[in-house]
Amino acid sequence: MTALNFAITDDGVFLATDSLVTHEGEPLRFTTKVLTVPHLDGLICATGSIVLFHRWALEILSQTSSGQMSYLDPDTPEALRSIWAGMSEEERGGTGTIYHFGYDRDEDRFEGFGYRSWNNFESEPLTNCIDIKPPFAGPFSTTGFPDDFVETWRGQKVEQDKLPAEKRVHIGGHIFAYTLQRRKREGQPTTTFTTVETAFVFEDLDDMYWRAMMRNVEDE
Repeated sequence: MTALNFAITDDGVFLATDSLVTHEGEPLRFTTKVLTVPHLDGLICATGSIVLFHRWALEILSQTSSGQMSYLDPDTPEALRSIWAGMSEEERGGTGTIYHFGYDRDEDRFEGFGYRSWNNFESEPLTNCIDIKPPFAGPFSTTGFPDDFVETWRGQKVEQDKLPAEKRVHIGGHIFAYTLQRRKREGQPTTTFTTVETAFVFEDLDDMYWRAMMRNVEDE
C-alpha cells in the first residue's frame, strides 16, 4: 500500500508520495507513483495496487484525449472496473485507488477525483480538501510546502513502523513532492505548470535497497 498526502487549494494541488514498493511486507523496488499529464492539466497517482496504477497510466497515455481531467471522469469508473476485473488477486494485492488531480479551466479551480476499488470505482469529487494516508496522530500544516509534508511523512513512518508488518503501511525510499498551479500569460489562456522534487530521503534507504536486491537475487 502506498502512503499519499495531498492538499487541493485555491492556489493549486500539492501532494507527496514515497517511492517504496513492497510485497508481503518486504521491499521489492523503488519507483515513481505519480504520472504528470500536462496535456490534461493534471496529475494521476494511486494507493494500493501498483499494477493498477501502471495499467491505468498506460491507458491514459494511449488515449488521444486532451483538455482537462474532468473530461475523463464520466468514462473512468467503467474503464477501471474493466482493468480490475482482468487482474489476478496477486496483482490486486488487496485494494486499489486511483486519484486524478487537475485544473478546471471552465471553473478556474483545482479539483480532484477518487476512484476506489472497494466502492466499485465510483467517482468521488474532491475539492478544497486535505487528505493524509495513512492517518497521522500528530499535527499537519500546509504553510511551507514541501517541508511541512516531509515532517508529517517522517511522523507517519515512525507510527507505521511500530505496527505489525501485516497491518503496516510501508513507507520508505524517497519523498517526491509535486505541485500543480496556474500559469498566466498576457494574450494566452490560463494554463498550468507542474514541479517535482526529491524532498527527502529516508535514513533507511540503503538498507531497504539491499533487502530488495537480495530478494530479487533469491527469486532468480
